Amino acid sequence: MLAMNAWETAFFRARTEALENNKGTAEIDDGARAALESILAKWAVVDQGNFGRLVDLGAADPPTYHPDGDAEESAEVGQGVIQLVWVQRDGLQNRFRFTMKPFAGRWKIQKKANGRDPCSDQTIGSSAECNLTATPVSRRSIAC
Repeated sequence: MLAMNAWETAFFRARTEALENNKGTAEIDDGARAALESILAKWAVVDQGNFGRLVDLGAADPPTYHPDGDAEESAEVGQGVIQLVWVQRDGLQNRFRFTMKPFAGRWKIQKKANGRDPCSDQTIGSSAECNLTATPVSRRSIAC
């Protein structure tokens, strides 16, 4: 979350400044795309869903990823995955569910779902199609 926050904040500022000064943004977009690809490669499973963000380089203020403004609502483990639910306290106050799996000795994001996803209700696993035999865990107990 810290890396995404730093990326989005810097990209938003650079792009806004360029647009305010009637300058092109192609170089800014290319640099931001490369930086984002590096972040995603480190923290997310390589697939079309996770890397689709490279097509749409949107950024906002307040940023989508805001460690000081977001709160962990729950953390559950089951069936070889961990599901974390984060709630934004600023802006649109969205709720996101991150499904993580271990890959090469590191937990990586397999899927990020927003509040419109049937699996991201307030209680993870409340939907029949998302039924996860859940055991609450603390982040300190998560290890590959």
